[in-house]
Amino acid sequence: LALAKKHHITTLIATPKKAFVVGKKGKVYNEYITHYREEDVPCKKYEGEDVVGIVFFMRSYRDHIFNNLEFTHLRYSNLAIECIPDHYQKGTGIKAILKYYGIAKENAMCFGDDIIDISMFKEVKYSVALGNAKPELKKIAYHVTDDISKDGIEKALKYFEII
Repeated sequence: LALAKKHHITTLIATPKKAFVVGKKGKVYNEYITHYREEDVPCKKYEGEDVVGIVFFMRSYRDHIFNNLEFTHLRYSNLAIECIPDHYQKGTGIKAILKYYGIAKENAMCFGDDIIDISMFKEVKYSVALGNAKPELKKIAYHVTDDISKDGIEKALKYFEII
């Protein structure tokens, strides 16, 4: 938050129970909300809750801002950068679920469409990128299916003879 304040970056803080915005909601924030059809999030003061994610609303990527953060940071649009603590990565969750249920990585499948899904793809054998996925994700996917809006998940499940 000190970095965001210093560089005048509007920031969304996500905690396990709520999300709120710190800083002035400007043009980039409003474009993001409109583009992703997200709900407008109230402005509040951060009060020390556990953080599961931070979104910095900024067009230009400035590496030096993020070099010392203990978060993985990913630019997933030209409007924002998402920062997630390593223990809240999708891959960490998949790994924990597989361990809990005793499922081997070789018997697991996941679906994704964005950069944030890379960690998840690394934890299963059958990573499926949807047709609308980012090129970086398609490049590492085991299989690429159709767009989500064109029944991509169903088509992949049929391809793998699961349904």
